[in-house]
Amino acid sequence: EVKWEFGEVKRTDNKDHSYLDGALVTFAGRSLQEIVDYRGPHGVRIVHNGVVDYNGMWIGPVGSSDAADGAIKYGGLLLDELPRTGKCLFEVHLDRLPPATTDVYVIVSSPSGRELSKYSNIVVAIVDAWKSHKVSTCLLKSKPASQGVIFCRLSKSSHGWKMGAFRSPTSGGCHNFHPIIESLRDVQAQAYPEEFEISLGGTLLRSERRLLPLQQLRAKGDQLQRQLSTGSITSLLTWSPARNPNSRRFGPSELD
Repeated sequence: EVKWEFGEVKRTDNKDHSYLDGALVTFAGRSLQEIVDYRGPHGVRIVHNGVVDYNGMWIGPVGSSDAADGAIKYGGLLLDELPRTGKCLFEVHLDRLPPATTDVYVIVSSPSGRELSKYSNIVVAIVDAWKSHKVSTCLLKSKPASQGVIFCRLSKSSHGWKMGAFRSPTSGGCHNFHPIIESLRDVQAQAYPEEFEISLGGTLLRSERRLLPLQQLRAKGDQLQRQLSTGSITSLLTWSPARNPNSRRFGPSELD
């Protein structure tokens, strides 16, 4: 849950600054996996030739996928005008997350365009839903003059999940996740420096393609064009779950 306090809302205010937006962003190593906010799961996957590429860019809420396997659900927003407090809830089943999930980031942002400095006592808390007690909390000590903040992260280790504070200001939020995704990609690249996966080949194959002489490259291009025209493109795709654990292969009947 995300809790905060807000100032008095006056009739002369052009924008409502009583509530905040919360979002959870999941990663599988370096790969962006899913974004969940009040609109539900977004779908971050670009599909090409039947191969799902988790390294693709975020394309916004499409309402047709949930890479978190339904383990994260938006729980609603609660506002109390008397003490001027708000709360945003998410229901997270850590045991139901896909096995490849390594990190869950908590993002807090202002939907009205106001700075987060207009709010006070912003806290992210992990609450055991079964025993109704707080497991861990993270408090935003400063008041950043930004519209959003990368608040904290749940990361998976061999001993289970642990919570770590970030409190990193960002210009992004639920209105625009691109700045946040770019920042998180850099963080994940440092955390997983040797991990690199693409759906249609590894690092060695990509290097070989770069070093091909121009004539051979043109010949391969002509061969690819002929195979495309004859419908035999599937012979070029070497895919296996063992080599590409973050990729999924779909048949034509499963694609929209």
